[in-house]
Amino acid sequence: MVQVAADSWKCRGQSRLLSVLPVPRTVPRKARAIDDLAYLSAVEALAKFRTRELSPVEFLDALVARDEVVGADINAFAWRFSDAARAAAKEAEDCYLGKGPAPRPLEGIPVAVKENQAIAGQPLTNASLLAADTV
Repeated sequence: MVQVAADSWKCRGQSRLLSVLPVPRTVPRKARAIDDLAYLSAVEALAKFRTRELSPVEFLDALVARDEVVGADINAFAWRFSDAARAAAKEAEDCYLGKGPAPRPLEGIPVAVKENQAIAGQPLTNASLLAADTV
């Protein structure tokens, strides 16, 4: 699972749930052309998945690329599970292409999970070096 910003936030008085990496006000829209996919809200991404303008794999790749650019500077994520996320994105893509079951409501949207939440088979250190080997 790739960890990306997935908290609720307010924008112009409207609440947006699961928005992915909110657009900084200091960056002009034209300057963000390369990173546009990294700034899609979950609602926008889901709409593009349904119309096949965008696949969950392409969306994930854009988010991973964005994290590679800014991840070291902001240090937001303790763990990154890109391979598992890519496998899940491929399964989601099959759902949108009709090769699998119907897509669930948030199918294909990567989410962030706080490091102190247990995920089967993944490290659970609670941000402590004392628990570095806890899985």
